[in-house]
Amino acid sequence: MKYFYSISENAFFPTKLKSAYLLAGTWPSDLIEIPIDIFNEYSSQPPNGKIRKAGDNGSPCWVDIPPLPHNEQIIQINIQKSRLLDKANYLISNKNWHSKVVLGRISNEEKQEFNKWLNYIDAVNAIDTSTTFDIKWPTPPSVD
Repeated sequence: MKYFYSISENAFFPTKLKSAYLLAGTWPSDLIEIPIDIFNEYSSQPPNGKIRKAGDNGSPCWVDIPPLPHNEQIIQINIQKSRLLDKANYLISNKNWHSKVVLGRISNEEKQEFNKWLNYIDAVNAIDTSTTFDIKWPTPPSVD
């Protein structure tokens, strides 16, 4: 079977489906025939950190994945921050430490562990996610 590659679509098109593409009006006009070994290489899983792109000669090639735009990096970092805080609050909630403190039923060991987790939450909250992307997140306390 023959395969064609479209620069504009960054996609492969098999000749056996040409009539269906033509019927749908989606057969690209910029197709070039691609040898089967090129199809096999570039239709498989890309190498780590790479994506497929049209090269200068019109054939596909691997290029580095570009970094996310600044605003999307901030969103991803804030999602990570929320996940860390959610995990900590979930653990605290499951241990019922708030209720135990209010009722005076918390042991000294539980109080120490509770304080470690509160310190961890404070440390995560103190990180300014709007200025840097190279964040060293605090290490959570060990879970007993």
